[in-house]
Order: sequence, then C-alpha cells, then structure tokens
Amino acid sequence: MKNTLTRTAIFIIIFFTLQGCVATLIALQEISSEGPDNFQDRERISNFPSRPGAAEPQFFFPGEAQPDQPYIQTHLFEVRGPGNAPYPSLVEEMRFRARRAGVDAVIIMGKELVQRWDYSDRLREYQQLSGLGVIFKENVDYLHNYRYVNQLYVWNAEKDTFELAANLFPDFDNQIFEVQSLEKGVGNYYYENFIKIYSYEFLVEQKGPQWKERIANNGFITRRNYQGENNLTANLQLNYEPGTGRLNHIKGKFFTRLGGTEWQDIYFTHDTQGKITGKRVLEKGKPELREVLVYDEWDRLITSHWYQVSEAGEVPFLKVEYYYYSNEDVYTMF
Repeated sequence: MKNTLTRTAIFIIIFFTLQGCVATLIALQEISSEGPDNFQDRERISNFPSRPGAAEPQFFFPGEAQPDQPYIQTHLFEVRGPGNAPYPSLVEEMRFRARRAGVDAVIIMGKELVQRWDYSDRLREYQQLSGLGVIFKENVDYLHNYRYVNQLYVWNAEKDTFELAANLFPDFDNQIFEVQSLEKGVGNYYYENFIKIYSYEFLVEQKGPQWKERIANNGFITRRNYQGENNLTANLQLNYEPGTGRLNHIKGKFFTRLGGTEWQDIYFTHDTQGKITGKRVLEKGKPELREVLVYDEWDRLITSHWYQVSEAGEVPFLKVEYYYYSNEDVYTMF
C-alpha cells in the first residue's frame, strides 16, 4: 500500500530554505575536535538530511576542478588552529567534521588569518579554514522516507464522511512547522489539542529549551516537562515495558487553549518489530480516544485513524494521511 498525492491536487507550494545560520567559533589553542553535540547543529546550514552511511567525503580545493554535478549545500565548516598551524592539519580536522556530518564532499572556500581576544584578554592570531559541505543529488536515494505533508481530516457525522481540515507541513524531523487550515481555526484546533499533544514526536522525541527531562540510572527518560508557546504546558511521566524496554505508558497532564486536563493515561501498543501500532488516551469523565496506525511495505506510517469510545460504542473522530517525497523530487524541489 502506498500513498500518492499530486502537488496540484492539494494546491500547495513548499519552499525550503537551503541557506541558514553560519557555524561559529571553535576554541582555542589547538585545532578543535570536540564532540558532535557541540558543533553539528551550528555547522548545518540546511535541514536537508545527510546521507546514511555516506562514503569518505571528497575534497575540492581552490584552483582545482570543482564539482560538475548538482548538489545541495548542507554544512559550513570552519576549522581554527594556532597561527602557525600547518595546512594539512586543518584539512584533516575538516575531514573529521565532514565524516561526522555525513556529507559527500567539501568545497574548500579558503584559509585566512584571523584575530580574536582570548579569555585572558590577549589578542591572538588563528588560522581559519572554511569549507562548504554538500550532498550530491544523484546519491539521494533516501528522500522517499521523509514526509512532505500530513493531511488532517475531521469526521462529519451528518455527511457520514471525513472532511479535509488542514495540511500539516513537517520538517525532516517530523516536527510540524506550518498548519494550513482550510477553514479558519478548525484545523489548528484539532491539531493543537489532539494530534500534536498525543503524537510520539511531541511526547517523546521533541527536544529544545522548552523541555526539561529527568533520566534514570538505566538511561531511560522518566520525566518530561514542557513549557511552550500558545500557553501549552505538559507534565509527563514515562513508563517502560519490563524486558523489552519499550515505552508502553505515559501519565500526563496538559494545559492547552481548551484549559487544563486531569491526569491522563496514554497507553501504547507495538508490533513484533517494535513499531507503535496503537494508542489509547484515558481521562476520567471523558470518552476514550483510540488511535490505530497503519504502515506500508516500507514501514512508513501512512494513515492514523482516531476514534472516540464511550458506552454508546466507537465512532470515527479524526484521520491523518501521510504523504512522502519521491527520490526524484530532489531534482525539482531542492
């Protein structure tokens, strides 16, 4: 089973900015080779994903032949060393960074002597080597694993059918950066108060300054607290299945535009491969919410069905359909 959707059918144009913030400083007396968490985000100038298992990166130096095939600029590397640092040592440090970033090639932009004040208020000179990290489009054979739009539908009981309420645009980390409601406010309402706060991406994966976490001695995250925009707060207690270590229960309390909730119990079910196949949300005095997730032959999530469950029975509530890039889109959209 595979979802397909033409761009014209939903009347959207997606613009991705492949230029971004330039990476900054490295310290100080030696050529830096600090851990990946320190520099990878700052070196990245595009959110286009790196190639899994990329080979040894090629290097293109000034005065030599430059790449003759289309590429995507993803990183800007800046390596600094002492004023007398030999050129090969700077290149080797950049090679390390490029491997870590998973780029196909680095285009050396140049070397310069820069002056900076150190922590002792002394003016020091450094050698700085700059290089542009790129991914060749012909090597992008993984774009089909990434979504370009999620479509949110709401059940219309009078018409006995689902109606499209919003287009949700995700980044390459599946974080929604734009909600396009077909009717003012409707799509945002269902997204913010149901789809977002109960999504695995929000409950478990999302990171940032809005989040605080507590990690147990076994390395498992047991608490997550969120203080974010639009008055959304969340207090989460995470529990795991003995033996497998799979997340199977979250006890959570939320405050949204609808107001605060009581403590809710969110239960997860998994298949034998560990994929989440279902979710139940229980809150005293309210109908149970049940989600069923459907995957295709490539293990991509393609549909999630939401139901409201009460003593009267189970009725459809929401539906989200997920649409993915094709590998050929790299030549037309990036």
